[in-house]
Formats: sequence, structure tokens, C-alpha cells
Amino acid sequence: MKTGSLRKWKFIRLDLAGVAVMLAAAGLFYWLAIRPIFSLEQRRDAQYAVLVTQQKNASASADRAEDFRKKLAAVQATLSQCAIHLEPAGNVNARISRLTELASKQGLKVDEIRPTEASFGKNYGWVFIRLLGSGGYRSWSGFLHQLPKTFPDVAVETFQLTGKPEEPGPVDFQVGLVWFVVPGPSLARK
Repeated sequence: MKTGSLRKWKFIRLDLAGVAVMLAAAGLFYWLAIRPIFSLEQRRDAQYAVLVTQQKNASASADRAEDFRKKLAAVQATLSQCAIHLEPAGNVNARISRLTELASKQGLKVDEIRPTEASFGKNYGWVFIRLLGSGGYRSWSGFLHQLPKTFPDVAVETFQLTGKPEEPGPVDFQVGLVWFVVPGPSLARK
């Protein structure tokens, strides 16, 4: 009997050793093959969630960009229909000539015109122009009436009329005008 139980014991030890090897192989297989697959799936799922979020953000950004393009087109269309188109400050001599011509047509005598150096802001520039001369009150009012029609980019900053009640002749005038020009000193030099 001893020999039979001894054989059984050898087989049980062998079976236990085989089970241990199988468990070790299964554990090794799990750690080397199956666990990385689960890890990859989890990373893939996380990356997919990030991708979905980024696609939503990109879609929202594209919608906002399209809205801005439409608004920009509307503003550009409005600006193109605007009657006032600013000129460069470098055209000051031509502007002085045209102002003198308008004053002469209205019957004013221009004695002096003094433009200042151009100043520039973010959206436009400006040149102050001082006109000195003489003429009748009706001529002066005709000049003021025609000024915004002829020069929509010119504003009257100051004016002064000086006359003598005892002498009904022409009055002396001083007019301070502001001529609005395109922004940027580089454009004024061209």
C-alpha cells in the first residue's frame, strides 16, 4: 500500500506543479496581453472623449468666425456706401485750393490760409485749417451752407465775424476748420 499511495502522492505533486505553472502562465498572459488591451481601450475612450469635446469647440469656433465674417461684411458694405471718403493728409495743398475756390465762388476774399501739421488717432487723422479774410454776411452764410455739401469731411471748429456797424461794408472773418484725413502718418507722406 505504501507504493500506491506514494505514486498518488507523486501524481498529486505533479498535478499541483502543473496547476501552479498554468496559473503562473495565465497570470503572465493576463499581465502581458490582456491588461495592456484594457489599458489601451481606456486611453482610447479618454482620447475619444477629448476629441468629441474638441470637435464641439471647433464647430462653435467656426460658427463664431462665420458670424464675425458676416458682421465684417455688413460693416464693410455700410462703409462703402458712406458718402465720406477720407483723403491722405498729403493732399493738403489740393484741399486748400478747393476751399479757396469755394470761398471765392461765394464772394469771400481769402487773405490767409494756415494749415497745421497733421495729427493722427487710431481711426482717423485731422488737419486744422485757419481761414482769414473778408466778405459780406450773405457770402459768409452761403459759404457755411455749401461747406458740408462740398466737403463732408470738414467740420467748422470756430468762427468769428468782425464788422463795424457804422460801415455797412464787408466783415472780417476767421474760420477754424478741421479736415479729417485717413489715419497714419505714412499715408500723409505719399
